Amino acid sequence: MRNPYLPGFRSARVAGLLGLALYSLALSGTEPPAGTPRNPGISAGFISFAHPFHPIELELDSDALDHLRRDPRQDVAGMLWVSDHTASPVQVHLKGSTGSFRAVDDRPSLTITRSSDDPPQRFHLENSVEDPGLLHQWLGSELFREAGIPTPRVAHARLKLNGRNLGLYVIREGYGEDFMERGFGPGSGGIGEPGPGQDIGGHWTFKRRTPPL
Repeated sequence: MRNPYLPGFRSARVAGLLGLALYSLALSGTEPPAGTPRNPGISAGFISFAHPFHPIELELDSDALDHLRRDPRQDVAGMLWVSDHTASPVQVHLKGSTGSFRAVDDRPSLTITRSSDDPPQRFHLENSVEDPGLLHQWLGSELFREAGIPTPRVAHARLKLNGRNLGLYVIREGYGEDFMERGFGPGSGGIGEPGPGQDIGGHWTFKRRTPPL
C-alpha cells in the first residue's frame, strides 16, 4: 500500500537538506583575497535571480544610519556590492511589520532600489525571523511558477552591513515594472495589497501603473 504521506515527507526532507546547505554556504561564503580592491563600477546584472546565492555588502554612512533610526521608512543613500564585488549606488529603507520589523542596529529587513535603472530595479532583503528555515518564500515562489502563476523571483544571500555579518537572508524581487511586464504583459493593470494588519478579506490598497506612452 502506498503511503500517502511519503511525498510530503520527501519534500520536507529535501527542504531541510537545502536549508542546511544554504546555511553552510552562508557561513563559509566566497571572500576575495585579502587586499583585493573592489571594483567601483556598476554591475550590469545587479541581482541575477538565475543564481541561488549572493554575497552582499551594504555600506551606509553615519548620517544615513541616524536617519534610519529616526525614520526607518524613508529612503537613504547607500552603496551596495553584490557577488562580483562591483558597486552600485542605491536607495535603502527598512521594511517589515508586526513580528518581523527589526531596527537598523539589529537585523533589519531592507528594501533596496537602484534608481539608475530604467525602470528602477527594486528588491527586498528579508530577515525571515518568522521563517527560521528561510525556505517558505522560495518554495512558494517555485510552486506558483510551476502552476503558471506570475510570482516574484526568490534567492538567498549572506548580508554584511557596514562590515557587520548579519547572516543568511532571503532576496525577493520587488513588484516593479519589469515584474509586471514579464508576468502580465506591457501596460497591464495594477497591483494591490491588504492594509496594515489586514487579511485578504480586509481593506486593500491598490496601486495603478502608468500606461506606456
